Amino acid sequence: MWNPITSASLRLPCWTIILFTFLPATAITLTQDRDYVISNWTTIDGLPGNSATSIGQSPDGYLWIGTFNGLVRFDGSRFSVYHPSNTPALPHDGILRVHRDQQGGMWFGTFGGLAKRKDNAWHLVAANDPYRTNPVRLISSKTNVLYAWFEGGFLARIQGSKLEPLPTPQLSAPRRAPFLFFDEAGNLMLASGPLLYRWTKSSWLPLSLPAQIASTFATASQITQNSSGELLIAGPTGFTSILGDRVLRTVKTPLPNVFSIEEEPDGTLWFASSTDGLYRLSPDNSVRHFNKEHGFPSNTFRFVSRDTDGNIWAGTNGDGLIRLRKRSVFTYGLESGLPDFPVKSLARAPGNSIFVATYGRGVYRFKDGKANPAFPGSPKPAFAQALLTDRSGHLWIGSYSDGLWRSTNERLERIDDFGERRFTVEALFEDSRGRIWVGCSSGVALYESGRFRHFPLVGAKFPVPIAAFTESPSTGEIWAGGDGGLYRLEGESFLPVLDKSAKVLPSLRSLIVHPSGSLLLGTIADGILQFRDGRVLSASSPVWPAPQIGEIFPAGPDYWLATSAGLWRIKRDLLLRDPKHHAWHPFGIADGMATLECSVGHQPIVIKDKAETLWVSTLKGIASLHLPRLPLESGSAPARIERISFRNGDQPEKTIDLSGTNSIELPPESWDIRISYSAPLLAAPEKVSFHYLLTAASSGSLSEGYDANRELRLLRLPPGNNQLTLEARSGSGEWTRPATTLFLKRTPYLWENRYAQAAASLSLLAALIFTSGQQPDGTSSN
Repeated sequence: MWNPITSASLRLPCWTIILFTFLPATAITLTQDRDYVISNWTTIDGLPGNSATSIGQSPDGYLWIGTFNGLVRFDGSRFSVYHPSNTPALPHDGILRVHRDQQGGMWFGTFGGLAKRKDNAWHLVAANDPYRTNPVRLISSKTNVLYAWFEGGFLARIQGSKLEPLPTPQLSAPRRAPFLFFDEAGNLMLASGPLLYRWTKSSWLPLSLPAQIASTFATASQITQNSSGELLIAGPTGFTSILGDRVLRTVKTPLPNVFSIEEEPDGTLWFASSTDGLYRLSPDNSVRHFNKEHGFPSNTFRFVSRDTDGNIWAGTNGDGLIRLRKRSVFTYGLESGLPDFPVKSLARAPGNSIFVATYGRGVYRFKDGKANPAFPGSPKPAFAQALLTDRSGHLWIGSYSDGLWRSTNERLERIDDFGERRFTVEALFEDSRGRIWVGCSSGVALYESGRFRHFPLVGAKFPVPIAAFTESPSTGEIWAGGDGGLYRLEGESFLPVLDKSAKVLPSLRSLIVHPSGSLLLGTIADGILQFRDGRVLSASSPVWPAPQIGEIFPAGPDYWLATSAGLWRIKRDLLLRDPKHHAWHPFGIADGMATLECSVGHQPIVIKDKAETLWVSTLKGIASLHLPRLPLESGSAPARIERISFRNGDQPEKTIDLSGTNSIELPPESWDIRISYSAPLLAAPEKVSFHYLLTAASSGSLSEGYDANRELRLLRLPPGNNQLTLEARSGSGEWTRPATTLFLKRTPYLWENRYAQAAASLSLLAALIFTSGQQPDGTSSN
């Protein structure tokens, strides 16, 4: 009997040596997929080679990726490249295997042998040993003993940096590397075709296998052991899992030339084929296939792996690195039948469908992932801008230069009561009394009891477009906003609202009343403003990247903001707090949006259906989020200060490695100081933002900022002790606690030393006293 088990993973913190290649990793997003957002990195993005051979994740969260042109460390945004010229303990730049042992150490098998990285230190393993070249399989035991199979048929046991050769049993295919794993007692097992052996401290003991298991072993192209001790076996005819001498699961499906197997926590299996792409086997035995026919850049894969955030990574043989991130935003565009025009507005429609206002092809009805023209055969405006389904079920359509339309019995009719034939409607709003407010290019109109009334904008010297309305729940006040700022209905007119300095408010695109009674204003250039009692305050965070706010939409305890830089979520009760540490949660390309540009300038552009799905108008179709099952990132990305470079007089730029230290000293003549930092967020690095604060012991704050540039540049530092505090914020919106701290001391010049300055002051004072005591003839006076 035999029962193989795998050893458990341990996560221990460690710091890394940083050797940067400053090339931005702007991954290409591939063809849309219904389950995943798929991105691709190549040498254009900083990867040193387009063949990604192996991958591992270190305890600090970074990915280590092997290529034939060097080893790279990836934080989700930038690649740091390691090769023998900058890391002497790395014997070769051709990386075959990356392996993490049970104590968090990282092992790298190269064409020149093995290297290990642990506790920020690199070690070359058995530098003079003849067996050290081309390790093709690595496995570590619970006691952290590493076993390596080397190309050419050599097996070795490695403890520390010592390599001990082991005898080799008979192999069914001598030119093919056998599979290594552990049995229930922790003994090393070796499988070669139908042959199975157990290592017994000094020799190999052959074991007999049941016929079914022996035949499975004989045809296996890959065998991997999971955390439960099961052997996951892939072969040309399908998949088999085995525990002990029992077959637990068999799935008959072609899995040709599998190089790598990865299992997700829910039992989903991934297979990387060297000839036919990726396969995903679900727990219900359904199979999905990913290759060039499905938009992938390659059919030849060398590995597939899952990181701690749930992303799936795959390395190709010549086409770079691929990431599959589970989609949280679903987008619909040309493939769903929508025309190739931006979507301006949305409205609920009967039968769990929605109306879509396209800018050039009229109104479409969208249902079950498909869009078709609404009201076929009926006259309609081509350039629809604003939609509204009122409480009676009528659809209102505001158009560009073609007036206002309303649906009646599945047909559209044009409303001609405005007194002008060609006018533009920017916004539609139904208040609590069922009245329809119309924001036009020339002001405001109201439809009530079958007729329209016009409301002048007091003080407007020229036509002012109105783009948004809202109503105060407690008082019923109607507010309007547009290029002329904010207006409030008083009697039969809309009066401009001024701040306490008697100034007009900025151009607005959205309005909503906060539960506190404050009015939230979405502006065209100033983010979010809070207006209350004549005072205007900014409600935007310093790291808020979107000046244009298309709509502020309430859903449950949250506000959803459709902006020119994606879709953002924030808790309502947090919005009016200190904006420096707002917990914004952004959604963008990495989450599945086809574009970051939401529609800005019309109302409404965000709606919610009965199934609690949020629908958003964008410049590339419509985006949807199902709120009850929306996956949100949790936790924060740790901020890491990685290196400092500076110039020392006329000498070349010098770099200081910060591995294992948080305190450095700079020479007096140092200038052009660059401090590089990062945060290993692999799922969506574009969501990481940083807050830095540089203080001096003598003068207090020197510099503070919020950015995502990952580098702070200083011309000079004052002499003495300085302190840099750094925080990072991930897609969850939470800042890291505690912050990362770096102490920077610049040695002062002699004339900057306070003792020297004091001595100079005393000397000057003595000279003045001496000079004042001299007579004009040069004699001293008493």
